[in-house]
Amino acid sequence: EDYKKMIKRLNEHKNTVSIIAKGKMFFHWELEFPEVFFNENGSPKENPGFDAVIGNPPYGATLDNYDRTYLANAFKTASGYKNTALQFIDRSFSVLSQNGYCGLIVPKSLTYSEGWHKGVELILPNLSYLVDASKAFEDVLLEQVVIVFSRESTNYNYYESAYFMPSGLSGYVRIPKATYYGSRTLITSISSEEFRIYEKMNSKEFYFRNITKTFRGLPWQKYLNSS
Repeated sequence: EDYKKMIKRLNEHKNTVSIIAKGKMFFHWELEFPEVFFNENGSPKENPGFDAVIGNPPYGATLDNYDRTYLANAFKTASGYKNTALQFIDRSFSVLSQNGYCGLIVPKSLTYSEGWHKGVELILPNLSYLVDASKAFEDVLLEQVVIVFSRESTNYNYYESAYFMPSGLSGYVRIPKATYYGSRTLITSISSEEFRIYEKMNSKEFYFRNITKTFRGLPWQKYLNSS
C-alpha cells in the first residue's frame, strides 16, 4: 500500500515537472553542447567551456515569484533581483573556458547603478574593455555599453575605456580598476585630460554620498516620444 502511494506521488511530481518544463523551456548547456564540456569518452574536459561568448541579453524581463526564487538560489548576482541581464553576465562567466573571453552589450546603468554592483564585482578583476555604445538601438530608450571580460584575471590593474564613433572606436583611456571601489562607478567615455581632472577632484576625498541620498525617480522614459 505504501509502495502504491509512493508511486502515485512520484507520478504527480513527474506530471508537475513536465508542465513546468514545457512552460519554462529548460536549457542545459552541457546537454546542448557536450563537445564543449566533455571528451569523446564522456569524461569532463580538463578545461571545459567556450573560448568566446557574445551576447545581447534581455534587460529587465518580468519574472514571477518562482523564477525570482530560482535565480536567487542559482546565481550569486541575483540577490535582491534587479535585472535579468545580471544573470546572463553570471552565466556567461561560468560557461567560459579558462582562457575564454566574453563580450556583452548591456544597459549603461551597469556603470553607475548600485543595483548592478554584484555584477561589476564579478567581472571587474577580469574586465579588459568598457565601450560606451550610447543608444545602440533606435527602439530602445536606454543607452548601452559593451563589456569584454575573461574567465581568468587579466593581471592588469586597469581596463581600456573607449566609445563608438561613426569611424569606429575612439577615445581609448586606461582606467585603474581601483577607481570603482572609491566612486562605485565604472568610468567610461572620458578623455585622458578629463580623467586627470577626475583624479585631482577625487584626491580631495569628499563625496556627495557622505551628505546626501540619491533615489531613483519615476520611470519617465515611457512618456517620451519622437515629437
